[in-house]
Amino acid sequence: MVHCNTCVILEIVFCCLRSKKQFHDEFSSDCRLTDPALAFKVDVFNSLVDVPTKQLGWRFEGQRQVAQLFGFLFPNTMLKLSDAQLESRAKNLHMAYSADLEEDLVSEVRAFEHSAASSVRKSRTVNQ
Repeated sequence: MVHCNTCVILEIVFCCLRSKKQFHDEFSSDCRLTDPALAFKVDVFNSLVDVPTKQLGWRFEGQRQVAQLFGFLFPNTMLKLSDAQLESRAKNLHMAYSADLEEDLVSEVRAFEHSAASSVRKSRTVNQ
């Protein structure tokens, strides 16, 4: 305490502020969780749920792309497409799998569509 002529009392308080080491990916608003149950939920449980969710998303996206490429080969879909659309989709399939499919895929698909059209129209399901 410091006393002066005008009787004003000043208190000077010195305290040490603890500094927490901050990593490059932390924001200043980040804080450590003190509740063990919440810390477990954030660190372990959320990670365990996030990984399968992401992997399933990737797998379904891949399956959707394959179904989009090969979808025109279903008999009922093939009958609904025009010759230009059928040719376009066959070319897209050939470009995607050019190492495995030959260039005459377009003509083979067109020939199959014309030869199998009558039997596909007669059947009500694919299994028949």
